[in-house]
Amino acid sequence: MSMARNVVLALFPVMAAFPVWAAPANDVGVRVVVASKSTPQARVQPRAEQGDVAAQSQLGQMYLLGVGVPQDDAKALEWSRKAALQGDRDAAYVTGFIHLNGRGVERDDKEAAVWFRKAADLGDAEAQFQLGWMYLEGRGLPQDDNLAALWFRKAADQGDAQAQYAMGVLSTEGRGVERDDKAAFNWFEKSAQQGNAAAEFRLGVSYDLGQGVAQDGEKAVSWYQKAAAQGDARASYVLGTLYDEGFAGVAKDGNRALSWYQKSSGQGDIDGTRSVADVYFTGRGVKMDEQQAREWYQRAANQGDADSQFNLSAIYGLGLGVAPNVRESEDWYYKGQERVGYSL
Repeated sequence: MSMARNVVLALFPVMAAFPVWAAPANDVGVRVVVASKSTPQARVQPRAEQGDVAAQSQLGQMYLLGVGVPQDDAKALEWSRKAALQGDRDAAYVTGFIHLNGRGVERDDKEAAVWFRKAADLGDAEAQFQLGWMYLEGRGLPQDDNLAALWFRKAADQGDAQAQYAMGVLSTEGRGVERDDKAAFNWFEKSAQQGNAAAEFRLGVSYDLGQGVAQDGEKAVSWYQKAAAQGDARASYVLGTLYDEGFAGVAKDGNRALSWYQKSSGQGDIDGTRSVADVYFTGRGVKMDEQQAREWYQRAANQGDADSQFNLSAIYGLGLGVAPNVRESEDWYYKGQERVGYSL
């Protein structure tokens, strides 16, 4: 494996691990009590007003989602809170969701944590995951890796795919748990088997580098492809590097490398965009095309990629596929300097 590619994969746990899943609760459309158009308000409201906890919980979700009733965050909170105070697990989760996301009320992380804790204590896996995330990020709760790991583990043991992925990351980095590549692999595998794209990517990395499992290039490629098919830009980019450089039992193939880099770019990865330009500029396995290279470098440069900015400076300075333009060359050079934070 080349040093460059080794460094790229080694940095993923630090650069890209937690942002993939560490986000506030953002979907309550699949709770246990499912609100649907087949359940009219006229049937639910009277029962809710009479104190029926299940009806109150369902009515709160209906107002939150705007299903069967006009969407109304204030009423969603009112009915969800009533049910949560009577011990309804789903309602407690929804109440936490509302406060965490500031739906109809001012966002309040501490209040959200209170309600997630109520739901978590009642065994709600999603609430347990949210508590783990909040402890990990120090959001609404004191930052505490150990408590983050505790709540992630509770959710993971119930089969929550995001929590299983989180446990894999914590085990990889030794945060809140002992560093253990084998344990990390096992958690990533559990999560990936449920279709979690981030876990599929990390499982690919495990097989690629032989972390916690015997190195297996064929399986690495297979898991990268699964993740890429779900829109994971990092997986698409790494597949590009495999075909570009010929690793993990993959034969070099410039056209496939270019295709994966383009897919990565389309999924928002700036490294993929720059790599498309590199392939066209050097003619690695494809016909050299300085105009295409310049256009792709321009895309990456406009997104703030310093390497592409320096490359554009050279292209305009030397007149590679374009008329020489000293001013344009200098402009891109100074933008690159500003980006990396130094001057020569």
